[in-house]
Formats: sequence, structure tokens, C-alpha cells
Amino acid sequence: MSVLLEYHSIQPVISEAAIQITNEQRQLLKERCYWSEPLYVELEQAAPARLVGSNSLFNSGGYTTQTDEWMEVSQEEDYLMAWSDTNFIVNKLSAWSKEYGMDWSVYSAGDHIGDIVNGEPSKSLQEFLEGLLEVSTLNSDMVSEIDQKFKNRCEPPPPMNPITNSMGTGTRKTITQKPWWRFW
Repeated sequence: MSVLLEYHSIQPVISEAAIQITNEQRQLLKERCYWSEPLYVELEQAAPARLVGSNSLFNSGGYTTQTDEWMEVSQEEDYLMAWSDTNFIVNKLSAWSKEYGMDWSVYSAGDHIGDIVNGEPSKSLQEFLEGLLEVSTLNSDMVSEIDQKFKNRCEPPPPMNPITNSMGTGTRKTITQKPWWRFW
């Protein structure tokens, strides 16, 4: 199941706010191990520019670790952790709404599920979150236990051998590849 959570600012965004939010989301990548994909927004190219973003909600039955081990995830665990990430993202968008005076529209699987206005999620967005939690049939207190059970999803890949490239006239430079989460 590849369901996207999509979000965009309703109003155009001033560049200072976009820079601050970009810096904050990069810091979150270092601090939070997301279930499926991280919160990610970027400034759209069209003027007037809005912040737009999306992330996958589910691991769809499992995932492969950095060491090629298949980790099976139950549907109940997948829904609970999707709820946890979605709740975190809605709270972060709400904080940005309050701090920068921007409102957000939120979609799931292409359907509008609610807005965040003046830092407050709409009733329909809150009901969506409640529905995700209800479908999981698990208690929200189990998030940290499941997070621990599947902690290997956030482990860095095994060390890679450095790549040596020729650079110009006989100069050699060793390049170490970065893990995927460091490219952002």
C-alpha cells in the first residue's frame, strides 16, 4: 500500500520562512527516525511560491534493512506507525502555521482531508488521525515498543569502500559515498 500524505501552504511563502523551515526539516532528519518517509517540503517553482511536500505513510507489509534482511510488519503495526508519523507531521505543520502565519491544506491518497489554520488542525484532519489509530487496533502507547522492534530501519548502511577517481593530471582523490539521508 503506497499511500501518500501530501501538504501545501495555502498562502504564498516569504523566502525567510522557507529557509527556516528547510533548515528545521533537515535537523529533524537527524533527530527523528520516520516510519516510512520523512516530512519533506520544498518551495515550488511557480510564483507566487508555496511550500509543497509529501511522504509515504506505510511500509506495506515490511521493508528490507540496510543489510538486506526482510522485516515483516503487520498491518496493525503499519497503521499505528503511520498514525504516529502523520500525527507528528500535522503537529509540525501546525507549529509552522502558528510561527510563520501560514495555513496548510492536507491530502491523503489525493483526497482533501483537512486544513491547518492559525496553528489548529481542522476537525476533519483530527478525525482522519483518529481513524488511522482506530484502524490499527493498537494502543498509541505501543509506538515506542514498535519503534524499538523495527529500529534497524534507521540504521546507517554498512560502511562502503571508498571510491578512488582520477582527477585531471595524475591527481587522485578518494570519495566516500554519503548515505541517502545526508543528501538532503
